[in-house]
Amino acid sequence: MSQGFRFTLKWLGLAPIYDSGTSLWYNTRHIGSPITCKPFRKDHSEQIHLVNDLSWYDVNALDGLENIIIEIFTASEEVDEKRRTDIAKEIMDRANQVEQLRKALTKT
Repeated sequence: MSQGFRFTLKWLGLAPIYDSGTSLWYNTRHIGSPITCKPFRKDHSEQIHLVNDLSWYDVNALDGLENIIIEIFTASEEVDEKRRTDIAKEIMDRANQVEQLRKALTKT
């Protein structure tokens, strides 16, 4: 039953990125500590398993990303060396978690 909505595949533009306010462990000194995710699952390790096709994912495309992250955070007086290094490491750890999931999905 139609509620007055019309669905098309017409390109309208990019969708905004939703920020739950927990980005990059903003409120903790322990980078990588469990953070409640929103809106689909309670944490990152559960949330990434909602994806069932990662054939497009290429972890090698992220080569050098860790250094880029560190370089970007170096511009901030608010982020010390340990924190920017920890953030970069955790992002790469998550990228590798996705790679492990991609490998598991391609085996089936």
